Amino acid sequence: MKFYLDQLKAELGVLVFARVLKVVDVPPAHYYAFADKLTLTSHRANTRIFFQKTKRRDCIHVGPVRYEGKEEAKARDIVCGVVELLPKGPTFTWWISGASSLFHFTQYIHRQFTPKKHSKVLYQQLEMPNQSDDLWALFLLVSGDVIDFVSEKLGKNRIRHPAKRLNQYQQKKGFELSRPVEEFVFCATLFAREAEIFKQFQTLCEKKGIVLDWSAYYDQQNQLGGL
Repeated sequence: MKFYLDQLKAELGVLVFARVLKVVDVPPAHYYAFADKLTLTSHRANTRIFFQKTKRRDCIHVGPVRYEGKEEAKARDIVCGVVELLPKGPTFTWWISGASSLFHFTQYIHRQFTPKKHSKVLYQQLEMPNQSDDLWALFLLVSGDVIDFVSEKLGKNRIRHPAKRLNQYQQKKGFELSRPVEEFVFCATLFAREAEIFKQFQTLCEKKGIVLDWSAYYDQQNQLGGL
């Protein structure tokens, strides 16, 4: 099932991605860098962005995903953040480095294509720095693959992992998520502001006999998370 993702696109649309061109780092406190802005087609936008180390963040949250950046930005690295225009030109008001997976995720959301969920290439492009499956799982979920999250909760017929193995002969099964399945789906639903994601998860869980306290996710007006 295809979900309505315009709100998710808008949330991601505030992020600006750029490829680092030059870093000047003179200890103990002299650090600045320049990067070329990237479009979602991976082309440079002919916009040079200045940034400083003091504006670096350790992580950002993308719905249920806590994405931790690298400590240092190096030439050719992809950084992302929010940009403001100063008299001397655009600059990051905050930024994180090591954002190539976030860049691919944002590209795929804007294209809104049906993913090949067992694609090793797709998984590698969305691989998390902490080795969790969060970003890959989030993309599958908002792209319509709700049933695999029901199977994860049930503990049966779990998705075959495209990259991780148990041994030489067996692929690992299931997601490695940083939070419980139902909480992951709920947070993704709120971030995308698409109630149908969680409602479909709830319906399929009930059909499979999975018992959860669903009332915890609804307000007094029976609205899902206030959506």
